[in-house]
Amino acid sequence: MNWLKYNLQRLMQGRYGVDSLGRFCLGASVLLLLLSGLLVRVPVLGSLTNTAGLLLLFYTYFRMFSRNIPKRYEENRRFQKKYNLFSRAAGDKTHRYYRCSCCGQTIRVPKGKGRIQITCPKCRNSFVKKT
Repeated sequence: MNWLKYNLQRLMQGRYGVDSLGRFCLGASVLLLLLSGLLVRVPVLGSLTNTAGLLLLFYTYFRMFSRNIPKRYEENRRFQKKYNLFSRAAGDKTHRYYRCSCCGQTIRVPKGKGRIQITCPKCRNSFVKKT
């Protein structure tokens, strides 16, 4: 068992590995492949989902074994930025998020405080918003 771990570590040296975008793509490809199995009676739709699932699986492995680490890191950073904005807006029940009109900084303020004056910590611009 130890030799398997050693050989796997040697194989992955200098390669990017798995990140959150890779896990998302892997989950989506498994979902598409399962869906293609359910759509066997509709040949065109089943083959399209099967092809999409296999292409997504290929892309996942391509990213995982890639040696271009800065490019894969940037792809994951962009994915995280979009995912975090989406999940933050949907999941945060105790805070509101505003953007500073001068510098674009995102500012988090508590909900339910009425009209408050918000001061940007980056550029010191002040504006009044209802929370």
